[in-house]
Amino acid sequence: MGRSWAVIWLLWLPGLARGYLNGSDFENAYCWINEASQTLQVFQRCPPEVQLQWTVPPPGTVKEGSSFEATYNLTINLDVLDVRNDEITHLNLHACRKRIGACTPILEETPELISMSEEETVTGFDGNEVIRQKYTLDEGTWTVIAHVKFSAENLEGDLMEYEAAIGWDVFSEPELSYLGTDVEKFVVAVAGISYIFYATMLYFAVSTKNKALQKMRVYSITNVLGAIIFTTTVFFWNLYMQEVSCSSYLWFAILGSSLLYTPLFIMSVKYLFFKRRIAPSKASKIANEALENKVSVAIAAAILSFDIVILVLWMTLSLPEPYRCGG
Repeated sequence: MGRSWAVIWLLWLPGLARGYLNGSDFENAYCWINEASQTLQVFQRCPPEVQLQWTVPPPGTVKEGSSFEATYNLTINLDVLDVRNDEITHLNLHACRKRIGACTPILEETPELISMSEEETVTGFDGNEVIRQKYTLDEGTWTVIAHVKFSAENLEGDLMEYEAAIGWDVFSEPELSYLGTDVEKFVVAVAGISYIFYATMLYFAVSTKNKALQKMRVYSITNVLGAIIFTTTVFFWNLYMQEVSCSSYLWFAILGSSLLYTPLFIMSVKYLFFKRRIAPSKASKIANEALENKVSVAIAAAILSFDIVILVLWMTLSLPEPYRCGG
């Protein structure tokens, strides 16, 4: 009953539910202190005689299921507090998912939400102890806290129970395995076949003796290459979007989509407008070709610029959480 009221009190009392409880202060330790005969603990910043600090805090980012080490230091002024039996009765790490809110050592272990390492003890405590502990986390964003517990007699002769904790935010990334599923293998196979098909088509186009036919195929060849790049990029972008890869795939998709759509627009505009306008003209063939090339370059540049803007907006807004680029 006492612990339940303490949790409610911590969550609602203005001005105290701060610190590592909501991620705003990881530099200071917080203590729960009470007389040995009481059950309701008093929450406050640790007094000067009790110092708990990270020596080597947990990494800000770790891999799911991979072990990491954290080191913290406990210092107690033995001139002010007489540690009972020279023993630190409890040392361990706790981890709470950020979404649960306040993370305190009072909260009990809960599957999928709150976890704890095995507790350790220190005997023969001389006022200073450096503790190194290893831990693993499931995927997600966590608050990891170092927790210590001991009994001590103060200068007034009162036997007090102390619990101290200091926190740190840790993001646990999912461990990705490439080609780990049949779907991924199928995508790679389709992409490989597509590129083989394109290489074969390109060979026949280049080796043909009909230059007029070869010239007509330039837009089509570019278009097919763009379609292949765009399609395979979208597949891989969704499968493997992680860390900086989503940024590189973004530019790869812009290239592919530009090669995919720009030739189609150029051919459509030339067919619907340009050809009809210059057909009645008596200008020379060279002049027509020069004008046609200038128009093609202008159209391609305009479409490419528009395409890049649209692709950046689309891919930025549609990135699924939590792998947003730069997040």
